[in-house]
Amino acid sequence: MRAVSFLSRQRRWLLLAGLSVLLHLLALDWVTAAIGPPAAPELAAPSPIVAQLRAAPPPKPLVPPKAPPPPKPRPLPPVPPAAAPEPAPSVGATLMPEAPPPEAPASAAPEQTSALAAASALASSALAEVAAAQGSTGSAQRFKVSLPPSADIVLEVTRKDADGALWHGAGALAWRLEGPRYRMVLEASVRIIVRLNLLELTSAGRIDEAGLAPESSTEKRRGRARTATHFDYAGKRITFSAAERSEALVEGAQDKLSLLMQLAGIARADPQQLAREIDIQVGEEREATVFRFSFVGEEELDTALGKLRTWHLVRLPRPGAYNARLDIWLAPDRDGYPVQIRNTEANGAVTTQTVTKVTTSEAGQP
Repeated sequence: MRAVSFLSRQRRWLLLAGLSVLLHLLALDWVTAAIGPPAAPELAAPSPIVAQLRAAPPPKPLVPPKAPPPPKPRPLPPVPPAAAPEPAPSVGATLMPEAPPPEAPASAAPEQTSALAAASALASSALAEVAAAQGSTGSAQRFKVSLPPSADIVLEVTRKDADGALWHGAGALAWRLEGPRYRMVLEASVRIIVRLNLLELTSAGRIDEAGLAPESSTEKRRGRARTATHFDYAGKRITFSAAERSEALVEGAQDKLSLLMQLAGIARADPQQLAREIDIQVGEEREATVFRFSFVGEEELDTALGKLRTWHLVRLPRPGAYNARLDIWLAPDRDGYPVQIRNTEANGAVTTQTVTKVTTSEAGQP
């Protein structure tokens, strides 16, 4: 009797608990139906700066400022009268055979006419480059040359980067005359904690009526592979290890290193030759370019050897050919040796090499 009463009481509690849960669920459904689904939260208002940028009109395109007009070139000193030069082969005939320009047929399509016009413009540009390598007489420039004796030249190197960083180092130029041949080596380095070689140039060849006739030259810059340039006088071509191309070789062509002593020889032979512009074809790493030098004037240079009287030559940047300025100071009282060389790059970096010591030796001796 007691067991049946206990079980009846337990069923009664379970029934009441179930009814309570069911009533709560019904009440929750009713409240949800009456209120509706929850509203989506509102987005925060944009900040005043963002709102101002959204409302502002689109910016106008920038118009580059007009480039200032180029400065007027400084007038050169008067050219003294000179004897008529000996007939020389035309540079134009060497670089490009003369041929009448092709004429477009009357029925040529507009595309063909445009292509012919472009080809004509390209030919005119090439002829203009040839004309730059010619003297006023229409033939390759010829100079009297008297080369200085063999010497070792020690140089102080100063480099100022475009960001203002300043570096100091040393350079050495070895110049040797060996009978009918010559050889040259130039090394330049900077010193941070240890010595770092920046540049090494070599040049070797023979000597002829036009002065130095380089046969091969090499260039090694820090972080780059060594390159070589070869001068083939039989085939009248200049070839490059760094490029699958060749250039026509013009009489009197030089490499970047032999150029220094060639200019010294021109000044030593007759200083009046500096009064006119000097055009020299120079074989570089990948191409041959005509360098045009102008005489700036006579200047006194302060060096470790004391004050030196110098002749200042400059090669100004030339659009489409080279972007760097090259200044060379020759010392007539020191056998015409280059006693200062300065290279100003397009980005503003300047490297200056100034003489500190010159040791001459007998011609033909190492």
